[in-house]
Amino acid sequence: MKSNRPMRKFYLTLLSLVVATVCAAAESGRDSQVSQYPSWVTQMKSAERGPFSRIRWFCKDGRMLPPDPYACKEFGGGAQHGEWSDRTKTLRAQGYAIANFYADLDIESFIANDATTDRFAQMLIEQFLVRIDNGWILRRARFYRGAYQEEGERRGARKLLFKLAEKRDWLTYRYLLLRTAARLLAHGAKTASIQEIRQLSASLSDRDPAFKMLRNKIHGSPELADASAVRAYVRTISDRDPGSDYDRLAGLIEAVYTTDITKRLRSLAAATMGSGDIAAIVKIANQTLTQTSAARERFGLIAKLLADLRDNITVPNGPRQRLAIIDASLAVESELFTAASMLAGELGA
Repeated sequence: MKSNRPMRKFYLTLLSLVVATVCAAAESGRDSQVSQYPSWVTQMKSAERGPFSRIRWFCKDGRMLPPDPYACKEFGGGAQHGEWSDRTKTLRAQGYAIANFYADLDIESFIANDATTDRFAQMLIEQFLVRIDNGWILRRARFYRGAYQEEGERRGARKLLFKLAEKRDWLTYRYLLLRTAARLLAHGAKTASIQEIRQLSASLSDRDPAFKMLRNKIHGSPELADASAVRAYVRTISDRDPGSDYDRLAGLIEAVYTTDITKRLRSLAAATMGSGDIAAIVKIANQTLTQTSAARERFGLIAKLLADLRDNITVPNGPRQRLAIIDASLAVESELFTAASMLAGELGA
């Protein structure tokens, strides 16, 4: 099993800074409601709609409309998602960036005003909490159909990361925040496999109404753990057919969300052709890694590859290649932790 202790420690350190800020605000008496905020967050975890009150269309011209099909079409387009509850609006007005959306984020304004402040850090910490705390304030809202449109959130996050990767300051002294954003924000392009997951889960939900909540979860915030959830659901079905569509769905989820480092490095080499020596560096590292299983050698090779990727991040001119390098480095980092664990075992640490 791959260890994520170093990154968990890093994120928990970030989280402690936010908690300290909240405590300081409470002590200063800035808002008489501050003492109630923790209980509000706790209640959101168990509320069916979490931090939302209802589903609405948010049009580009500022209109907010009922969730009818294509409601914003005549008004320049828009995004459909949950509308913040009154408590969520209060928390956000007081500077607590919760229940964030990326689908309709004004990226230019965000980068100019918020991306360099603690708001962006809070938004990323929220993503971390959702992952480690069983959804956090979205614990039940993940199953609230329409609260999030996964494809819209993924597309919005990708646009944000591309824009950040265009700027040199985000590749230098803000690099850690950019890399953290790439780690926590789902931003990969939709593939045929992801589309098949969505179609198959929808088909199963149509045939099996009891599967609807899990289908909403898969459509709204898909992750590797959904494969286990599907298999756990299958065990509750008495007339399960071996080799059924449920098993196929679980397998598709695992195939999409499991990292293959060799495949990832091959893709990176192809994506960075013509960008200095990056492709050659990646190809040589990949070939060497496939030829050795010794923990000490793999640890050294992977560490050097990580350093090379970091040193060459500004070489490509396009944000797409730069983000590809960052994404690959995250997968390589996981391999480094695995090699480190193996090496520690060999050394008896």
